[in-house]
Amino acid sequence: MKRLEHPRLVLGESARWLPAQGRFAWMDLMERRLFFAAPDGGSIESVAVDAPGPLGALLATGEPERALLTCATGLASLDLSSGAHTPVMPFETGREGMYLNDAGVDAQGRIWLGSYHVDEAGPFGVLYCCNLRTGTQSIADSGFIVPNGPAVSADGKTLFFSSSFERTVLAYDIDPAADRLVRRRVHIRFDEKDGLPDGLACDAEGCLWVAHWEGACVTRHAPDGAEISRLSLPTPLVTSVAFGGEDMRSLLITTASVTLDDDALASDPDAGSVFIARVESPGAETFEAAL
Repeated sequence: MKRLEHPRLVLGESARWLPAQGRFAWMDLMERRLFFAAPDGGSIESVAVDAPGPLGALLATGEPERALLTCATGLASLDLSSGAHTPVMPFETGREGMYLNDAGVDAQGRIWLGSYHVDEAGPFGVLYCCNLRTGTQSIADSGFIVPNGPAVSADGKTLFFSSSFERTVLAYDIDPAADRLVRRRVHIRFDEKDGLPDGLACDAEGCLWVAHWEGACVTRHAPDGAEISRLSLPTPLVTSVAFGGEDMRSLLITTASVTLDDDALASDPDAGSVFIARVESPGAETFEAAL
């Protein structure tokens, strides 16, 4: 496993592979900065994101210089060269203190994104479906404190979703013809020692990879949810994972330093770092948002 050379992140998040650019991307949500790296972790570049924080998630599109971004005002288009944003669709209007968090894209190009209350005050979060082709948004599920990691299986049929405070990963069947989810079930339930499930990624073999906030690891789970393997990290706040590279066998892993006090930071030089690990199973195809 390789540690990338760059400044410590406050809240590293939203690891992504950008197929149109052939490189990885991730963000520091608190500092509102976007980073890029070659598949081997080299040639790191960054740009300030000119969008209202807190930032939430970055989503690939088919356009090399354009991505989508969740931010304080909703869904926005992001110029990857300049960091400038253009509002696309508002969310959570009229609900004070609500922000968008993590997001994912399905095989039809629809966007699945979650919201949360800034104080994490209760189960006020919503899982939305955003269809930019029709210009519509709809509620797919609700009742979450902190939603994370929407990820779609390699066959495009299943959406996985972290309900972080409940220490569960949920699974849903995706309706390919309608903007809805069916057959909700608990896919994985974690113990307290495992921390909280955060970002998710699917591999080509039908397995799910889970980043563990306060768990210092990434786990891989079989299609039935059973843990297959565990990749340990040298720092506890592991936030997101993404497959990339020409063979899709490079795994980018982001971490955070945001909740650590000065003593913890002094003793943990890896907090807020980004890592790349080579893995045996290639990642699933990166679905791109349909504009």
